[in-house]
Amino acid sequence: MAWVRKEPRHCCLGTARWNESSLTDFVEQADQLKLYKRIVTMDATAPLPPPDDRAPKWDKGPYLTCSSMGARRLADRLEELAASSAAATG
Repeated sequence: MAWVRKEPRHCCLGTARWNESSLTDFVEQADQLKLYKRIVTMDATAPLPPPDDRAPKWDKGPYLTCSSMGARRLADRLEELAASSAAATG
């Protein structure tokens, strides 16, 4: 036996109370979600904040990336390789 709804579906439409600030919040959230979608789909026209101005850490980059992804053993091996190649060249 299927469950039957006794009151009409449109009965709850008039009970919601919306004020101007709640509608403004929805509009702001919609704008943020649209911007997020443009960024994650790599839209070249998406407005992005400028990156921080700092020097890259080329010798630590692979280690930091692998260790942040949970590949600690690979990070340690890459650090050892970088150390041995630096010792061999300098």
